[in-house]
Amino acid sequence: MDTITRKYNLYQYQELSEQAKQKVQQMFGEDPIDETSMLTEDFKMLLEQDNPYFTNPEFQWSLGHCQGDGLSFSCDVDVLAFVKAELESIKKPSVQNVISNYLTIRSTGNKGRYCYASKNDIDFDFETDVGGNIEQVFDSVIKAVQDKYMDLCAKFEKSGYEQYAYRYSDENAQEMSEGNDYTYLEDGTMFNKEEGDTPSNG
Repeated sequence: MDTITRKYNLYQYQELSEQAKQKVQQMFGEDPIDETSMLTEDFKMLLEQDNPYFTNPEFQWSLGHCQGDGLSFSCDVDVLAFVKAELESIKKPSVQNVISNYLTIRSTGNKGRYCYASKNDIDFDFETDVGGNIEQVFDSVIKAVQDKYMDLCAKFEKSGYEQYAYRYSDENAQEMSEGNDYTYLEDGTMFNKEEGDTPSNG
């Protein structure tokens, strides 16, 4: 029986050429992890922490730099909590109670084929016979909700693009390689040691 011994020159990530490093970066970037689930949990946690008046959020996005790409989310809106947190100009408890009892707001997210956010994602309903100038107050609350919603969608979209870009970065490849003791062939191919392989030290 013949025995064949194969020898390899193995490299740490930082020892690779720039071309080989790019191959490794591409490999980690295309790793089929469940990025959608991870980002969803991140976004929900941030909303709960910083904007708890947006409740029961459901996110949708596409981040391929294509037409219609973007991020939006559906949610319920605790209108009274929003007013207390975001609208210092509306301090009277009596006005806050009217808003809470007669104004309903929620986000539907983008209901079309695209994912980008729009102020039209915000649905609202209010009583028109309350009296006084309350309709103007309702309008100001609705506008404030729309503005906050658009700001958050832009923030989360930017964060999503940054996280996707990081997957393809030199920093991510370095951390993944060092954290898992990965080694590579000269062209950037990951070396998976098989039984019988005898890599060289050169």
